Amino acid sequence: MSKKMKPTGVRSRTKRPRKFDMRAATKRRAKQARIPALNRGGSKRAAIGRPRDHLPKSISRDPERRALDAVVWMRKGKSRSHAARLAHTTPDTIAKYAAKAVRRAKEGRYVPRKSDRILRDMRFLGPQGVIPARVDSRDATQVAKFWNALNTYLRTGKTRQLYSFRGKTIKSGRKKLNFVTDISLLERLAHAGEVRFEDIYSQST
Repeated sequence: MSKKMKPTGVRSRTKRPRKFDMRAATKRRAKQARIPALNRGGSKRAAIGRPRDHLPKSISRDPERRALDAVVWMRKGKSRSHAARLAHTTPDTIAKYAAKAVRRAKEGRYVPRKSDRILRDMRFLGPQGVIPARVDSRDATQVAKFWNALNTYLRTGKTRQLYSFRGKTIKSGRKKLNFVTDISLLERLAHAGEVRFEDIYSQST
């Protein structure tokens, strides 16, 4: 039998592998990551800096940080052993790094003190953006409440919690830091990428 000859002038339909377009992929990623503009007129706010219903609790690799996290749980009514498990640490680590924040009650239980002077490095939102602040437990509580208030505003547009910080300050070293409550300034900072809720603690800890 004679072999069938391919018709001349007809191109093969075999598909060639498509080359990866780095420029197009970069544009797609940039488009997906772009922050939407704030909706000033509506009741729903744009999601800036990943505002969420609850701030995520990241697991720190720093043992002192985990010990202080456990003290926070103890102040919420948890036992020392339960608080240690929630903070991914141990009672011995709490005793080593946060001894000044707890005391032993008459019945032998360990209970947290209302406040302590152990300094924590936290992220503080100032007029120019986020700066590190080294604060005690009282001011650390205020910083955490401020981030929660800002998170609530960005999600719902409600300003009551945020405005409660008007005129309030915290002490970091010898400096007094004022809480930012100006809405237009906060929105500019949010658009500039300064508002992030992944972790309110400074990376230096």
